[in-house]
Amino acid sequence: MQLLFCDRLAKSFGSRTLFNGLTLRVESGDKIGLIGANGVGKTTLFRLLAGEEPPDEGRVVKAAGLRLATMRQHVPEAADQTMREFMLAAFAPLVALERELEETRRALEASPGEELLARQQALLEHWGREDGPTFRSRCEAALTGLGFTEQQKALPLCSLSGGQRSKLALARLLVAPADLLLLDEPTNHLDLAATAWLEETLRTAKPAFVVVSHDRAFLDAVTNRTAELSHGGLTAAKGNYTAYAALKAQRQAAEEKHYQKQRQEIERLEASAAQLRQWNREKSVKRAENKQKEIDRRTEQLQKPVAEGRAPRFAFIPALPGPGEVLRAEGISIAFGDGAPLYSGVSLLLRRGERVFLTGPNGCGKTTLLRQLLGQLKGEGSVYFGPGVSVGYYDQTGRDLNPAKTVLQEVWDTYPKLPLTRVRGALAAFLFTGDAVDRPVGLCSGGERARLALCKTMLAGHNLLLLDEPTNHLDIPSREALEAALAGYTGTLLMVSHDRYFIHKLATRVLRLTPAGLTAPPAEEPAPAAINEPPAEKPAMGQGGADYHKRLAHSRELRRVKSEVARWEATLNELEAAITELKARINGEEAAADYARLLELTRALEEREREANDATERWAEAAERLEALQQEE
Repeated sequence: MQLLFCDRLAKSFGSRTLFNGLTLRVESGDKIGLIGANGVGKTTLFRLLAGEEPPDEGRVVKAAGLRLATMRQHVPEAADQTMREFMLAAFAPLVALERELEETRRALEASPGEELLARQQALLEHWGREDGPTFRSRCEAALTGLGFTEQQKALPLCSLSGGQRSKLALARLLVAPADLLLLDEPTNHLDLAATAWLEETLRTAKPAFVVVSHDRAFLDAVTNRTAELSHGGLTAAKGNYTAYAALKAQRQAAEEKHYQKQRQEIERLEASAAQLRQWNREKSVKRAENKQKEIDRRTEQLQKPVAEGRAPRFAFIPALPGPGEVLRAEGISIAFGDGAPLYSGVSLLLRRGERVFLTGPNGCGKTTLLRQLLGQLKGEGSVYFGPGVSVGYYDQTGRDLNPAKTVLQEVWDTYPKLPLTRVRGALAAFLFTGDAVDRPVGLCSGGERARLALCKTMLAGHNLLLLDEPTNHLDIPSREALEAALAGYTGTLLMVSHDRYFIHKLATRVLRLTPAGLTAPPAEEPAPAAINEPPAEKPAMGQGGADYHKRLAHSRELRRVKSEVARWEATLNELEAAITELKARINGEEAAADYARLLELTRALEEREREANDATERWAEAAERLEALQQEE
C-alpha cells in the first residue's frame, strides 16, 4: 500500500536550489535510509513530508487517514510534566478510556445493572482493539531501552539536558500510534546499548519509516531501501547503506567507462575524418562530412558523469615518530565531591602505532578519563608519557574554539609562524574556501566546527592523538575522509567513539570503561553490522567456455582488420606520394618540352588517382569495420 508520494518537488532558498523534480514513493513495510552530505536539504525535505512547509513546486500526496509521526516534535523545556507524563500524553484517548473504564467499574460495584455491564463490555472491547493493555508498558520499555533510569523517568522536563530531550522525543515517537515515522538523526546522544535497542525496535516495528542518519552501521542494521539526496535530485535503490554504496560505485564505474568509451569513439572518428580530408578527394571529402555529422551528434549527446560532492582531503603527519612506549597509566581513579568514584583501578599501556578505542555507556566517564590523562582534571593514579611524545586533543564540545574569531583567525592565531598560504591550504583541505574563512566561528554549524577543530589538530604534527567522538557532526563523506586520514596516520591514537563503522574500520584494540576499570567489551555489545553487498552475477553453466572462444575470435578479427586498415593507409600514402610527384613532373620542364611525355604522365596520373579512389573506399570500409569491432569491446 502506498503511504506517501512526493511528486516532482522543488525547493529553493534565495538563488540556491536545494532540489528540483524530486520524486519519492513510500510503501508499507519500507524502511528507508535518507543519506546525503550536510546542507543538501535532508531536513528541509522532512519538513515538506511532514507538511510543516509547502514546496515551491510539486506536491506531497498522503494516503487517506495516514498517521505520520516525526521526531522533530517539540519537547517543552519549561514544563513541570515528568518524562512518564510526557510519554503518556501521546495516548490521551487511551488514558481517557482507561479513566472511563475505572468509573464504570466503580459504578457497577455501587449499583450493578445490565446497561452498565453492556457499557463496560463495549469499553473493554475498544480498549483491547487500541492496545490499551500494553501502552503503559511500552512507554516504560522505550524509556528504559534508551537508557533512562527509574529516577530520571520521574524528572520534570524543565530539568532535562538537550540530549535527554532529544532521546525523550525519540522514545515518544517510537510508541505513538503511527503508520509512517520520520526520524532525524535518531542515534545522536545514544550509546552503543541504546543504539542496539533502537535497532531491534525499528527492525521489528510495524510502521514504515524514513530515517536521516550518518551512522552507517545503524543504517546497515535497520534499512531495506536507501535514498541519496545529491546534486538537486534523489537516487533510490533497494538495500541498506553498504549495499547502496556498492551499487553506487558500480554505477559510477560503468558511467565513467561509458563516458571514456564515447570520448575515444569521438577521437577515432575525428582522426578518421582528418585523414579523409587530408586525401582531399571528392569521395573522401564527402565521407569526412558524414563523419563530422556523426561527431557533432555524439558530442552533443556526450554527458560527463556528475562529480561527487567535495569531501575533506587531509593527512595527519607526526613531526617525530615518538618512542615505543607512548603512554602508561596506572591506578587511575576520580570522584567528584563526596560521591563514589566515577571509575577506579584504570590502567592503560599504549604502544606506538596502536589505534585504541574507548567504549562504554553514556556518563561512564570516557571524556573525563581523556581529560585526566591530559592533566586537565585531578584524580588519583599516575600517568607517564614517553620521551618525545607530543599530545594532541580533539574536544567534541569545541570549547577551545573562540566564537568571536573568524575561521582563518582561529587557525592562524594558533600557528602564527605558518605562512598564510599554508594556513589557507589546510583550511581548503577541510572545505573552508572563499568567504567561508572569514565566517565567525560562532556562526559555524556543528559539522564546520568539527572540521575546524580537526584542522587545528592536523597542523600541530602530534604523534599521539586523543580524540573524543571525532565523527560527531560529520556527514558520511567527511567520516570516510577522516577514516582514511587516521588509517594512514603513523602515530598513536586513543579515541572515544560510539560509531561502530568507524571502530570496525580503524581499531587495533577496543576497551570498555567500567567503574572498576578497563575491560574487553562484553560479547553482547553490538558489533558492526554485517556488510550487505549485492550478489555477484554467476555465469550460466558452460557460459565461461563459450565466452572465452567468442572473445578469442573477436580478438583475432580485430587484429586482422587493424592490419587491413594499416595496409590501405600505407597504400594510400604511397599513391599520394606518387600523385604529388606526377603532378610536379607534369608542371615541369620535361612535360612542357615533350607532348608525348605529357600524355604519358597524364595517363599515369589518372591511373594513380583511380587507384587512390579505390584505396580510399577500401580503407573507409575497413575503418568502419574496425570502429564496429572496437565498440563491441
